[in-house]
Amino acid sequence: MTRHRIRQSGYVLVMALVLLVIAAVALSSMARRSLRAAVEANTTAEQLQEDWGSWSIQHTLLPEAERLITEAEELTGEPTTSLRHELTLGDMNVILFIEDESAKVNVNHLLSKQERYEADTQITELLRETESQLTVRLRPHQWKDAAEQTDPVASYGQVFDPCRPDAVRPADEETVAISDMLTCWGDQKLNIKRASQLALQLVASPEMDRIAIQRLIDARASSPDASLGKLLAAAQLSEDTLKKIQDKLTDKSSCQSIWLINQTDRQTRWRQYVRWATQEKEDQPEQAFTKAFIW
Repeated sequence: MTRHRIRQSGYVLVMALVLLVIAAVALSSMARRSLRAAVEANTTAEQLQEDWGSWSIQHTLLPEAERLITEAEELTGEPTTSLRHELTLGDMNVILFIEDESAKVNVNHLLSKQERYEADTQITELLRETESQLTVRLRPHQWKDAAEQTDPVASYGQVFDPCRPDAVRPADEETVAISDMLTCWGDQKLNIKRASQLALQLVASPEMDRIAIQRLIDARASSPDASLGKLLAAAQLSEDTLKKIQDKLTDKSSCQSIWLINQTDRQTRWRQYVRWATQEKEDQPEQAFTKAFIW
């Protein structure tokens, strides 16, 4: 009788231990699921905050980008191609760049006037002015239907391989970025009121030599409000050269962009919004187009 009770007690003890193990496993699984759900909820909240903030900045500031750049120029008295700001949205730090794409060398313009390897060489020359470790690998789109043809290069991903956003647009203000000098969008005309000397050399050659470009830059510095015609006159170009160069240059900007670098404790994400306006005929209103890139 005593032996039977001992066996029964031992059996109950084993079952109790088994139940405790099962309960511990179940509680551990529930804890993992709860933690995963909390992380997913937090990630979803961060993503919603980022999407809403980015959408608001894009629709509020991008249409006003040219005005903001012009106001900065009036304050500094110098040509401005990029503005940098920082702001806080909840737990997210946002670094914002407002840029004039018309003041940069257009990849599609380089491809339109020479062979691909020559454009590759010129982009590599621009890269030497930066601290970027990007590798140039041009991959322009080949159009089968001429009626549907647009610019063959529509993103930095068709220019560099691999295309890392932090290499194209670094977050700090001191680093010279390739995005300060090279663009893929707009009407391919270079705004001579803001373009750098190197940009002018790449776009205006071979029609304009270094001496003519320097005359233009000097005239721009002494008369910031001078028109395109007056600046080109200061370059002392022949009539034949003027006819060839006028389609490459402008004194207005029709394409602007905004870079958003959204930083949280867990990740950093890059976004770029590009806006450009076109006008098929002078008596027709301008049409605005926007592209978005998210890394």
